[in-house]
Amino acid sequence: MSSTTTSPADGPAPDVWRRFVSRHLFDYNRSAIALWLVLATAGSLCAGWSVMKLMILPWAELAQVQVWIGFVVLAAFFQVHIPRTKYFIGVADVFVFGLLALHGAPAAALAACAEGLISAFRNSKRLTSRISTPAAAATAMVGCGTIYHFVYSSLIALGGNLAVSGFAALCTVAFPYFAATTLPLLAVVAAKNRQRLSLRDWLQNYSWLAALYVVSAAIAGVLVMNARQFGPVVIMVSAVVAVAVVGLIHLSLRRHETDLQAQETLIAQAQTEAAVNQKRFTAAFTHAAIGMAIVRPDGSMHQVNQALCLLLARPEGELLNRSFIDLLHPGDAELFQRRTEG
Repeated sequence: MSSTTTSPADGPAPDVWRRFVSRHLFDYNRSAIALWLVLATAGSLCAGWSVMKLMILPWAELAQVQVWIGFVVLAAFFQVHIPRTKYFIGVADVFVFGLLALHGAPAAALAACAEGLISAFRNSKRLTSRISTPAAAATAMVGCGTIYHFVYSSLIALGGNLAVSGFAALCTVAFPYFAATTLPLLAVVAAKNRQRLSLRDWLQNYSWLAALYVVSAAIAGVLVMNARQFGPVVIMVSAVVAVAVVGLIHLSLRRHETDLQAQETLIAQAQTEAAVNQKRFTAAFTHAAIGMAIVRPDGSMHQVNQALCLLLARPEGELLNRSFIDLLHPGDAELFQRRTEG
């Protein structure tokens, strides 16, 4: 009798992982898989930590956080696609930064994770993207929450105003949040393509997104100041206004894109018709039974057909670029010249 032993590496967990890799990470190399795993693990830990922190909040504050996250989810569904690009713009980040200022990093991290998840589901069919995008957002916001509280506390310690300090701290974390949400994802893509991540290309291609984050943080700072002074109704009104503005922008861009497509369709039809007409003319010119020539403005022949070559008993090469008038009878040449000059 013989017995076989199964090593831990041959257990069910590695088998599940191999199936996952073959199905979803089939085009990833080892470096890309390692980076993706680190990002997904970090995002899962940050999301779990955020949930644990929120569960110990008082019910009243937890309800406010849920309302804020609801605004973020609603805004994420109303993103506006920039025509002829793969980019979207929206107002969800305003509420994410607002959550950071009012309820701390755990609430903001969950909101950012929800926004990233919705965006990933709308823009990609790959499970890897649907995991890495919200993971990067959650991890970035947890880290930026630490930066925010450090900057805010430092400004207060220096004698700064509470409202101004919060506003400045929000604007300060906008760029680190931009970097932490984009660089890890780009690093995975670069490793997947066996390329080096270029910081210059990153700034050139995504500087508009950094500006958008800064603007969102500034708007969130203003909303937070007003909410603390006039109550949460300011946030609700702002959410309604934001959705209305995004909706109007979406309608305007959609109408503009429809008009552009209609113009492009007409141009394509005109180009197709011109190409067909050119083919018809070429066929008629080439196979005509009478001699024909296409003459330039200076009188030289640009193109001749076979019938003209047979009529003159000369090859095509001898006729091209020659003066057409030289082939005419002097009386006909004078008449032809008068007509062309006229």
